[in-house]
Amino acid sequence: MKNAFILALLLASNAFVLHAQTAQSGVAKIAPQEVKLLGKCTLNDFRQEPFAQWFDKNASDYKPSNDVIERLKKTDINQLSIKIFLGTWCGDSKREFPRFVSILRQLGFPEANVEIIAVDNVDSAYKQSPTHEERGYEIYRVPTFVVSQKGKEIGRIVEYPTTSLERDLLTIARREAYRANYATFPFVYQWLKDGLLADSNVSDNARGLAAALRTTVSTESELNSCGYVLLSRGQMQEAITVFRINTLLFPQSSNCFDSLAEAYTKVGNKTLAGKWYGKALELDAKNTSIVEKIIKLKTNP
Repeated sequence: MKNAFILALLLASNAFVLHAQTAQSGVAKIAPQEVKLLGKCTLNDFRQEPFAQWFDKNASDYKPSNDVIERLKKTDINQLSIKIFLGTWCGDSKREFPRFVSILRQLGFPEANVEIIAVDNVDSAYKQSPTHEERGYEIYRVPTFVVSQKGKEIGRIVEYPTTSLERDLLTIARREAYRANYATFPFVYQWLKDGLLADSNVSDNARGLAAALRTTVSTESELNSCGYVLLSRGQMQEAITVFRINTLLFPQSSNCFDSLAEAYTKVGNKTLAGKWYGKALELDAKNTSIVEKIIKLKTNP
């Protein structure tokens, strides 16, 4: 049977049976393995269990502003196309995606103009679809709602709205000035395009790039998520540069140095990996995870 999605992780039959049993004294509870949608999906896929548990409720509970809906109907909204990147493992996606669908329903938005892509959260395919529909869109956070006209992006809502979903969509549909969350991401897009992040000489310094982001970065996790997406795509130097920028912006964060060290470990540079793990441990001396990584780095050939 042809499906619009891939079940990423199949439940092992024994584990499923044990989980389905009524809990009894002396019987261990076994957590079910996570089932995910991956790749292109349809709305019908979200009406199936286990996804319907959160999709149906969150869609029906959300009440878009009638006034904003009426204003949206006066725009050329139905002439636009929307790509939705989400993760069925992601709490933000579980909340915002059904709400967005509720808005589209009230608008009578053509379902043919909506493409839904579910991405993964495993290290080797972080924020990626098996068939890579995310390529060229630089998806670092989910959900991301990309609004386009005639194939050209005119705006996107990233992870959560800046005001409300319907108000953000109205601003984009009207072609008014709109800045999505995570203002550093457009910089990263451009630097990737220009080849700056792949230049090791830029990475060795990176202070100029960090200075360009200082007034726009929100938290350390903003760039950290970018770095891990780049790592999963095999763009090692680009990831290292992003992690290096993050250490300059958040010099007291052990986690930022830990991420940089991890990237150097992946490219086999034990010297720099050890240096930055050491810095991470200096900032968080009680972090046993970092100690274990340092030991592993020293003992592995």
